[in-house]
Amino acid sequence: MFKILMFLLDLFGWFSIALSPSLIGAIAGLCYYSKYETAESLQTGWVLFGIGVVIGVIWATRVWIYYEPVPFHFINRIYSTSRDED
Repeated sequence: MFKILMFLLDLFGWFSIALSPSLIGAIAGLCYYSKYETAESLQTGWVLFGIGVVIGVIWATRVWIYYEPVPFHFINRIYSTSRDED
């Protein structure tokens, strides 16, 4: 049961890290498509979103490998930086 919980926390941490570049790519693609609104700009928007997803997956995997037990510690360290300095 504990291993399953740790794996779910790992997965949550991985998705949290991968989501940021994916959202940036999605916003960039949406902005590009809304500016030109052609079939080519739709394809370009999807490509920008895909690039964001690929960058997010690579980044999340690197963090997962570097912080081997739990990348969730990486997220906790980011959120608690100001509280640790007090």
